[in-house]
Amino acid sequence: MGLFDSIAKQVLGSAMGGQQEAATDALGGILNQVGGLEGLLGKAKDLGLDKQVSSWIGTGQNEPVESGQVEQLLGADAIQGVAEKLGFNTQQVLPLLTQFLPMIIDHLTPKGQIEQGATSTAGLDMSSILASVLKSQGGEGGLGGLLGGLMGGSKQA
Repeated sequence: MGLFDSIAKQVLGSAMGGQQEAATDALGGILNQVGGLEGLLGKAKDLGLDKQVSSWIGTGQNEPVESGQVEQLLGADAIQGVAEKLGFNTQQVLPLLTQFLPMIIDHLTPKGQIEQGATSTAGLDMSSILASVLKSQGGEGGLGGLLGGLMGGSKQA
């Protein structure tokens, strides 16, 4: 992990401050609004995004999606709700969801499948999942690169 990634994680952690609970509630809420993992997969099929979402559930590499696709998948109102809970605007939250939603779904399905009856996030430790995703190391697509882009900065080689 690069120096910028480390600094970015510290900045994000400081910015979130006591809002980690709000972040986990927001993420759990957004998944519940689409009917849990099964509902998310069903909506993805309707939108032609089932290949991407299935890759997040499976054990292979996660296929990327674009911000517009995530907005269609989750709904503009749900994204607005997450932004409000976190004190950000949708233009800040949407790229974060685009980057981290595949990782979150991947962590929610460690066996590569949706557990039967997974219609809500009740009983899931979203706080641990969020912490695990934020600790994930990444290269160009890592947290540092994402925050650098959001903040208008650039990564130095």
